[in-house]
Amino acid sequence: MNVAIDRQRAMEGRDFDYYEARAQDVKLEDITSCEDNAEILRRLRDQDTSLKNLTISDDADDDYFVVGEGDVFGWLGYFIGKSKYLGYL
Repeated sequence: MNVAIDRQRAMEGRDFDYYEARAQDVKLEDITSCEDNAEILRRLRDQDTSLKNLTISDDADDDYFVVGEGDVFGWLGYFIGKSKYLGYL
């Protein structure tokens, strides 16, 4: 099983080119509900090798993406799909 190809296929249902063209320039604080979520997106975008696990929750904790008003889940999905190091979601 080739994970990179599977992730790419999963992204094809979205407007992949939109995210791909804007990924490096998007203001992360504008697409999330809090600084902690923006930091998680930054770590995913920048391929932070220490971010191997991520939990999406409604309760705050370390390495938790806490769902809130203002979160754009398309970006979260894009960065998760592009991550080379995230092993568990």
